[in-house]
Amino acid sequence: DMLFLFLNSDEKSIIHHLVQNNGNAGQADIARLPNMSRVRAFRSLQKMQSKNLIDITAHGKVRKITLKENIFNMLIKE
Repeated sequence: DMLFLFLNSDEKSIIHHLVQNNGNAGQADIARLPNMSRVRAFRSLQKMQSKNLIDITAHGKVRKITLKENIFNMLIKE
């Protein structure tokens, strides 16, 4: 709950999506979330990476988003 106080609505929906998918998702999947565009997804993911919440790794043309393990474990316990 404390974590969500510091996130905007886009970041909250991304975190929720990642938790539902065992902490992993493609950037294209995140861009398809409701009220999300490719640009909004990209900017939100960049902010989240700078906040050290996620890791972004490139696999060819696909960008894989992974929720940090300590964050994922904390959210699963709640």
